Amino acid sequence: MPSLPIIFILLILALSALALLRSYQVRRSEHDKSIQGLHTLTLLIDIIKFTQQHRGLQAGLLNGQKIPLNALLSLEKKINTHYAALSNNKTKIDKTILRFTHKAQSQWQNILKHPNQDINKSFYQHSSVIQRLLDCLWDLADEFSLTSHSNQNIQNLANDLVRTFPKLSESIGQVRAITLQITNSKYCSADKKLLLLFTLGKIQRELPLIQQKLHSDSYKKLSLFIEEIKISVEDQALGNRNPEAFFADASTHMDVIFHYIQTGLVELKEQISSASRHTQKR
Repeated sequence: MPSLPIIFILLILALSALALLRSYQVRRSEHDKSIQGLHTLTLLIDIIKFTQQHRGLQAGLLNGQKIPLNALLSLEKKINTHYAALSNNKTKIDKTILRFTHKAQSQWQNILKHPNQDINKSFYQHSSVIQRLLDCLWDLADEFSLTSHSNQNIQNLANDLVRTFPKLSESIGQVRAITLQITNSKYCSADKKLLLLFTLGKIQRELPLIQQKLHSDSYKKLSLFIEEIKISVEDQALGNRNPEAFFADASTHMDVIFHYIQTGLVELKEQISSASRHTQKR
């Protein structure tokens, strides 16, 4: 019959093995959940990007710009397709977050069914949808153990991809939409001036957060672009800008940001897989 010390040692070994197994299972579950969530996040990020583009084109159209109808229809089709993919997504999503995404989809459908001919109301309709999607993006990243990942590098990168850069893109998108109204009408009201200066100031405060992450040339061009717009607003010279040229410049900077996000999502997936492999070897 085994002595008590041997039984005690065997019990300790068994408990240690169970603890290691449990730790592995938790980390494996975290890995699987994070990988599954990346697809959902990618869909949401694309919807945000396309909705921002639709807002910009709609603003131009309502201001009298010659916007190709097929460009708007193509964007609307892309957005609807992505919402359908989001609805059919088999990844389990928290019910509260799911309600928010469905609410955003309902708001989008309302924009399509009842397009507002008032440029200010159209702007706020689109911006409301985008803000809801940005909130969902952050909540989903936490739900999928990305911004709350046990690996700090993964956590930091995820935070950049679902919060820092999308927020910056939306701020630039708002500046683009509001400035288009001014460059087309050649008039900047007091409320638009205040809103632009507030948003431009917010962008300038956030730029240092991305300085080490964007290519230096892209960062310098973006900083200069924001500074030039701010000076134009303060000098009441924004109406002198060419609407088409401004739209193209702003869109280029937003494309750079979304390119960073897209390549970052690929890197994030690799980091998650690498962290999982490292855990298995331990």
